[in-house]
Amino acid sequence: MTDFSPASAAFEGFRVLRRESKAVLVWVGCNIALFVLIGASKLGQPALRLQPSTAPPSVLQTVGRFGPLAYVAAPLLLIFWIALVGAIFRQELRPGDRKWAFMRIGADEVRLALLFVVGAAVVLFLAGIQFALVAGVTVILDTVHPAATTWVVDVVSLVAWCFNFWIVVRLSLAPAHTFASRRLSMFGSWTLTRRHFWGLGWMIVLMMVTVFLLICAMTLLGAVLGGSNLRALDAHRLVAPSPATIIGLIVLVALLISAPVFFSVLIYTPLAFAYRALAETGEPLDSGARPSGDAGVPGGDVGVLGADRQADPAGEIHRG
Repeated sequence: MTDFSPASAAFEGFRVLRRESKAVLVWVGCNIALFVLIGASKLGQPALRLQPSTAPPSVLQTVGRFGPLAYVAAPLLLIFWIALVGAIFRQELRPGDRKWAFMRIGADEVRLALLFVVGAAVVLFLAGIQFALVAGVTVILDTVHPAATTWVVDVVSLVAWCFNFWIVVRLSLAPAHTFASRRLSMFGSWTLTRRHFWGLGWMIVLMMVTVFLLICAMTLLGAVLGGSNLRALDAHRLVAPSPATIIGLIVLVALLISAPVFFSVLIYTPLAFAYRALAETGEPLDSGARPSGDAGVPGGDVGVLGADRQADPAGEIHRG
């Protein structure tokens, strides 16, 4: 048996960064290449000339400032993000499928893209309902009992936030379930997360706090590197900047471009890890139980999770 806990799941992303370091470097390289492509579109193509106007520019006009190639590069960033999420799930749920550093564009990625579109529509729908509810309560209380408006609206907003968190937790495993079962499954997560709210909720809180602290640390580091090196670059604008200034700026740019990949790994890996544990054991997250064989995937194909794993007599599950 192996111990499994929400904390273990929350920090699984760090273990992936170490265990699959070569694949992560490939992901980072692809992201850097796309940003270089966008930069080249700005430097190599004439910018769109806009007529003087007091009206804010349209989206197409804003994108056009980066040249015609940006119309291709921007969608490529979205495609890359979907492929990255698919690669993160693939290394966790199908570790034997290592071709192209787990990255590809196929049916799995198409289903994930559709799921995210459906999820965005659900979020907008729920947000609209909650906004209408809060607005309606505000109007009614302003008419009936104005003195109670503020605290009642605060209570309603708090209930709405709690409800939103509950929905997020219950649907948090939908992407991993869709990937593992090879079918679009928005609400398969609902069944899988039943009786596991507190464990998954704690995992998500730990993961988000960790990501927030890392963002703060990277922001501070970026301010230090960026501020000092940009000042040095400005001071040497008439002469060649020092090698230290150039290296500092390169490190800063590489850090900023690489950050989305690292944060995606830290956010999506725990979801795949938790899905695999729940699909294999069917036990609470803090039970520490793991079976030695392949368990069927609830709502999916039997043996999807176990195809690339072997179990020893003690029940330890090894990655292929």
